[in-house]
Amino acid sequence: MSRPEGFDRHVYRSLPVVGDAFDLLVGNWQCFSVAFEHARHIAATHGVDGDLGLLLLHRHHEVGTEEFMLETPDVLSSGQRALTTSVTPMNRAAAVEFVPARWALSACSLDEPFDAPLEYSCDAGAIGAYRRVARHPDVFRHIGEMLRKLGLDGVLGVTTLPRTWLLGDGVTGFVERTDVERQASVLCARQDEPLESGEYIPTAWSLARTFMSTCLPEYSCFAWCIGRGEGRHETPHDRRQTSHRSGDWA
Repeated sequence: MSRPEGFDRHVYRSLPVVGDAFDLLVGNWQCFSVAFEHARHIAATHGVDGDLGLLLLHRHHEVGTEEFMLETPDVLSSGQRALTTSVTPMNRAAAVEFVPARWALSACSLDEPFDAPLEYSCDAGAIGAYRRVARHPDVFRHIGEMLRKLGLDGVLGVTTLPRTWLLGDGVTGFVERTDVERQASVLCARQDEPLESGEYIPTAWSLARTFMSTCLPEYSCFAWCIGRGEGRHETPHDRRQTSHRSGDWA
């Protein structure tokens, strides 16, 4: 893909910041548990449960005209691998191969379920996952219909996974930090660092059947964002995330 077809900056800019987005999810936690179980079943039926996750719909940056959000492999000054999602001019898009990676299904039509991505990725794992999922458009249609019925289509979306660039021994998920100066979000592998309640906000949940033996979403979280946590309601994540360990989700 040489141009981010379908990207709508107005849809992206309408998303809440991560703390407010999580507050919306907490208020619908029971429906979220139902949605997670149904989404996992839908993805597994089509054989793509290892390629998809549910996504907390949120934004970190402002996107202007002729700009979009692109995730690219990066290496930090510390030598640590990272995936950096940054505000990118569309005229730079032709320089790299990328595919859609995250969607708000409320912005997608049922006839063209892949037509309104929020963000794109250059990661090899994301490219492979997108190509496999794109063969099964009914997955997005069915998940989108289910989220609409539960009233969660404005709270939850879909993301592809995994991210090959960040995989390695001891990785138990990803942690995202915001770099305001660069207008970028930096995603790094989590190496068993403690997830303190109120500081780490869960933002993505794997639908892979091998991720955890349980169908409870609090045990299938694989990405967290360091963001606003003040005044959050307690959830199963707050009680259990400090002891979270991932399963085989690659």
